[in-house]
Amino acid sequence: MKTFLYNQFHRGWMVLMAATVLGYTVRIEASIGLIAGITTLLIAYLKARVVLLDFMEFRHAPRAWRAMLEGWLALLSLFILAVYGSSVLTG
Repeated sequence: MKTFLYNQFHRGWMVLMAATVLGYTVRIEASIGLIAGITTLLIAYLKARVVLLDFMEFRHAPRAWRAMLEGWLALLSLFILAVYGSSVLTG
C-alpha cells in the first residue's frame, strides 16, 4: 500500500475520484446556486489539470508546451465561469 501512493498515476487517480465525489456532493447539497456552480467549475478545472499534467505527462514537458496548455485551460475555464456567472446573475 505504501508504494501505491508513490506512483503519480495512482495519486492522480485518487485525486480525480475524490474530486468527483466532492463535485457530486456540492451539487446535491447546494442544489443550484452561484456558489455551488463556481465550486463545481473549479473542481472541473482541477480535474482537467490533473489529467493534463499526470496522465498526459505534461508535468515533464518543455515549459513552452506546458505554459501553452495550462494557459489555454485557464482561459477556457475563466470563459465558462464568466458565461455561467452572467447567466445566473441575469436569469
